[in-house]
Amino acid sequence: GLDVAKAAADKLIPSTLELGGKSANIFFEDCDWDRALDGLQLGILFNQGQVCCAGSRVFVQESIYDKFVEAAVKAFNQVNVGNYEEFLKKGMDNEIDLSNEALYRAQKELASYVELAKEEGATIACGGEPCKEGACANGAFMKPTLIVNANNSMRVAQEEIFGPVAVVV
Repeated sequence: GLDVAKAAADKLIPSTLELGGKSANIFFEDCDWDRALDGLQLGILFNQGQVCCAGSRVFVQESIYDKFVEAAVKAFNQVNVGNYEEFLKKGMDNEIDLSNEALYRAQKELASYVELAKEEGATIACGGEPCKEGACANGAFMKPTLIVNANNSMRVAQEEIFGPVAVVV
């Protein structure tokens, strides 16, 4: 980060650095609404949220916070969680948007962060639990999760959860 800051300064290029923070998405009231919701989902649900740069911390301008959360919850609840391996083997008709976590232990870690969020005073707007329906019964599948009513000092807003869990501030 220091090298980037120096290089930008040497060329008088304005820059902002995110140094060690959790991958942030920022949504303002003038955002393209559909693209914002798509970006939110892609940012945290790509590869089941198991990406170091997953958009797991979501800052939303206060004037649109409630409307944004409502739309995000609706979008997250429409995500099709399924067993991608079964999908490939059997040629299932329905599209899989989100599959299983890489490790079974990840599901326990994700559940512990959900409980921590509640202990810290946040609310689970959707998800927050394993998906056990149908082809997901025998795997480590986590429902897409949005933690709301959070603040940036909470551990869930500071630590990498590494799953399909986003914290909305």
